[in-house]
Amino acid sequence: VLNVYYKLIERTLTITATSDEITGISATSNQFGFAGAFAEGVYTATVKYGANVTLSAVVNEGYDLGVWKVLSGGVTISTNSFTMGAQNVVIEVGVTPKEYTLTFDGDGGTYNDGESDVSTPYTQTFEYLEVKALAPNRYEKEGYSFAGWLIDGETYTDGESFAYNYTNNLTAVA
Repeated sequence: VLNVYYKLIERTLTITATSDEITGISATSNQFGFAGAFAEGVYTATVKYGANVTLSAVVNEGYDLGVWKVLSGGVTISTNSFTMGAQNVVIEVGVTPKEYTLTFDGDGGTYNDGESDVSTPYTQTFEYLEVKALAPNRYEKEGYSFAGWLIDGETYTDGESFAYNYTNNLTAVA
């Protein structure tokens, strides 16, 4: 009697973080156990052929995980998972800054853009850590002159450069 023995092939999975804002990467399988390691922005593991691999990553506050991009290996990632094939797989992933809204509150003033007068606030969108000039004041308040914006306890002048180093939406009060 001749017995034939087959062993599942194993291939290398390499995932590179393209941003220092990624602090951890892992991959798991509910079919086959394997151990990987994340060091200096690179995750590596040896994975058996046919394993259903689920990917995850930890990113710093203020960022969203980007798209898992397959550089080689012929796999397709869907819902953070793929099936390991017969080739080594190389993937990279990055981050995108989250967007936050700065709402301008005229503190009882009337919004005036030269076309309409309304009392609702207007907004400006910032990406996390983005630096740009504050939108110009569009409020008028009878008996008052505009002195600046109060944002999180700090005063800013009209059009001043503002660094959005917050991880929540903010309100600028005239």
